[in-house]
Amino acid sequence: MSVHSSQKFKKRDWSSVKFKELGSHKRFLERIRKSFYYGNLPVTERLSLPATELAADLYSEVKARHSVERLRLDEASEISRNACVSPCSLVLAIIYLEQLKATNLSYLDKVSPSDLFIVSLIIATKFLNDSGEEDDVLNSEWAASVGLTLSEINRLEREFLAAIDWKVFVKEKSFWERLATLEKDIALKEGNKRGWFSYTDLEKLIDAINAVALAQTLFTVSAVCLASYTAALLTIVGSTLLVTQLPKYSLSSVAHPADVLNATSRTVLSPVSMDNSYDNIEDCEKTLINFINIENSIEEMKEYLEGEQNGEWNEDRELNLTRDVNQYITLVTDYIQILSNIEYLPSKIRTLSLDNPYFLHNCFS
Repeated sequence: MSVHSSQKFKKRDWSSVKFKELGSHKRFLERIRKSFYYGNLPVTERLSLPATELAADLYSEVKARHSVERLRLDEASEISRNACVSPCSLVLAIIYLEQLKATNLSYLDKVSPSDLFIVSLIIATKFLNDSGEEDDVLNSEWAASVGLTLSEINRLEREFLAAIDWKVFVKEKSFWERLATLEKDIALKEGNKRGWFSYTDLEKLIDAINAVALAQTLFTVSAVCLASYTAALLTIVGSTLLVTQLPKYSLSSVAHPADVLNATSRTVLSPVSMDNSYDNIEDCEKTLINFINIENSIEEMKEYLEGEQNGEWNEDRELNLTRDVNQYITLVTDYIQILSNIEYLPSKIRTLSLDNPYFLHNCFS
């Protein structure tokens, strides 16, 4: 839908419709100047660019499910400028839109986003300005401003009122809540677009935060941090107490490696105790003698097997060989165990022959 400026109905001179600055309304104008990104308030009422962009998105969402119809930004901006739409009218229009989304989707499916934007603003403006007021706007003036005929404006108005069931009253609390939500949405969108947030943006975003949810989140985070801090503190204290209980060492009490080696040599090469040494020596000598006997037997068996060219195998010799080998293995195990019980070796061990079965006896004699 294109907006035409030439219609058979004369357009109002909107230069007389200006922002009022009386009492608390002045503070309200200062508020929306910042939150709606007006910069400097225009001479005549109109929506700021961020507010117009958000309105275009909201009214386009209605058709997003099953249609490609959208409220274009340039179209919404032209309607806002020609009809001198105020921010308050936009807030009421959005409230009506949300009411229809909750109660009458069939109507939203039939009407175009641009027509819905126009008629919701018409109803919102009439709710704010009763007939006879300075800022009241006739349907003929709306028709001339938005490029529709009077009959089309009247039809859109009737259908809209029927769809909303004539429930156009908005409580003051609902108005301020929806205004705060609109300011928050604009602040979030503009901040994300720039990559940083102004103080006004942060103020609006903080005001929209659920205080109870924020308190619960802060409590949870504080509890986790406190638990982590307590665990770390207990770990440090426990480690300190454990270290204080350990024996204390100093550099002067640690022996030099050379001293340790000398002490070890003296212990190994010098007699220390003779309590059980002689008993172990006798056991070792007996074991060595048995080694010699068994080795001789195994050697005889080896020679016999090497010289055996023909003939039958002697089963008795096979049994004797198996017995001698098993006994030899047992003696080796016992000998190692006996040697492990000897606590020291005299220094004369260096001069003795290891092949002598009386080696240990000679060593300790």
